[in-house]
Amino acid sequence: MLQCSAPIQSEQALWYRLRPRIRGIADELGVAPPIGELDAVFARTFSRPHGDPEYPKNQLQPGALPLEWSFSEGDPDALRIELQPFDPVLSGEKRFYATLRALSSLIEAHHDKELANQFSSAAQLSVSSLSKLTFGAFLGLVHRPFQNHEYKIYVECGPDQPFMITHDLSTVTGIVPHFVSVSVSGRNISERVYYICRDGLRILDLEAVCAALGLSYRFPAMLMRILELTEGKFYLPPTSVLLGIRRQREESELKVELICDTAMRLDGLIARIERSLQPGNVAAFRRWLAVIHQGNARPLRVNVVSVKSSTLHSERLTVYAADPCG
Repeated sequence: MLQCSAPIQSEQALWYRLRPRIRGIADELGVAPPIGELDAVFARTFSRPHGDPEYPKNQLQPGALPLEWSFSEGDPDALRIELQPFDPVLSGEKRFYATLRALSSLIEAHHDKELANQFSSAAQLSVSSLSKLTFGAFLGLVHRPFQNHEYKIYVECGPDQPFMITHDLSTVTGIVPHFVSVSVSGRNISERVYYICRDGLRILDLEAVCAALGLSYRFPAMLMRILELTEGKFYLPPTSVLLGIRRQREESELKVELICDTAMRLDGLIARIERSLQPGNVAAFRRWLAVIHQGNARPLRVNVVSVKSSTLHSERLTVYAADPCG
């Protein structure tokens, strides 16, 4: 099993430590590493030395590095990474445009300029007032074995964009737009709008949301998974839940993101996650834990667990965690 790299000299950029780690994890998962195509983005994101106090101030993984690993039942063998890209003190506006340029160039190189322009237009339609951006944008990638890679931009939006509120959420009070993801996989562009429940969430209100999306038959199983993860809570406190909605062609999808320490207790969470997974995915999840954690002394810090269901797919979990070697 890979081990976390030994500490490097403080004058060296953190990227020299993370680069072999990311490459090694990709090798263990049997996928192409994101090194090369996105090397410049990673290098600029981690250009400060290890231990620099600006890193933990990011909004993707506050208190840790601006780097997130995720496991998804939909892609149990994939390498999945999210970043708050570029320097931690970069303004939200500059980060948004730098992230958009980097991903648009990557999409154009893999496909063509037309698809890159469509992606760029979709992302810019979602952005909030540039002067009000805080983090601006996150970047996500999914490298799958023997399948199309996926690249995402998570665009910050805000409560001043009421046109994003949909009738699908009319039964949930105090809900406002939070960010939008725009992704490209193959030649398909997909968008998902995330909303934060500022007044908390009554879990049973999700039944009406599922009905509005044509997912009534999915609600009982989704409810059982959420109750397992939250230890039977039927009410979740303010700002502890995000709801993501995606409509694409014949598919509607609801994603419920539960935030640790508010919606869920950390104690015993890994065991509850394993009980919530489809039995065939438990071994893949344990493998992912071992590959990401790599025997580090620090416990793996899981920050978010999501339950996703759609008209085409039954309930699937995604687990998001901070990098334990940071």
